Amino acid sequence: MRLVLASFLLLAPTFAAAQDPPAVPTIKLPPPQKTPAGKLGKLKVETTSKYVRWIAPPGLDIDPTDNGRTLYYSGLPGTYELVAYTAAGDVPSEPARTTVTIGDGTPVPVNAIRTKILDALKGATGTPEEKAVWVKDLAALYRAAKKTCADKSLTTTDQLKAKLREAATALLDGDEPLKEVRQVVAGELAALFTGDQLTDANRDAAAALFVKLATILEGM
Repeated sequence: MRLVLASFLLLAPTFAAAQDPPAVPTIKLPPPQKTPAGKLGKLKVETTSKYVRWIAPPGLDIDPTDNGRTLYYSGLPGTYELVAYTAAGDVPSEPARTTVTIGDGTPVPVNAIRTKILDALKGATGTPEEKAVWVKDLAALYRAAKKTCADKSLTTTDQLKAKLREAATALLDGDEPLKEVRQVVAGELAALFTGDQLTDANRDAAAALFVKLATILEGM
């Protein structure tokens, strides 16, 4: 009997320890961040777990890496709240929150073309770093396209579109980079033209569109 009791007492601490609930994982985000408009932002998470999941609001494009412990983000000017959480086994962490402010924090007014381009950019292939370079190059191309629209050697809308398509392919080193964005631009350009001839009205409308497109891309 004493042997049984002694065995029970020896095993009791181990048994009690096995019943202790698992520790709640911890997660900590940096304080509110400020990122210049058109730049790529970066957040690093402090956590006791291996994986982190994120919740981002509309308008903020996020790209988690390192199992979510590092986050790259970009978007239009404004202030956005990010939420992150993790888990250990079946024990979830408390959600962690922080804010990121892009530009001066003033939201950009809703613009149909800007929204289309932003959606296309989110769906485009490429890393955030590659997209940032391509967007900058495409903005410069569209800024210069204002002069192309005035080129009198181009007499039809098809010639103008072909000239711009050729320049974009050469600048971005192929047809694939930002293909989705360029398709949006092609659709907007086609909607402007009435007829096949490059009239003065068509040239002016196209030039104004390219200035607008360049401004949108420069602000991303």
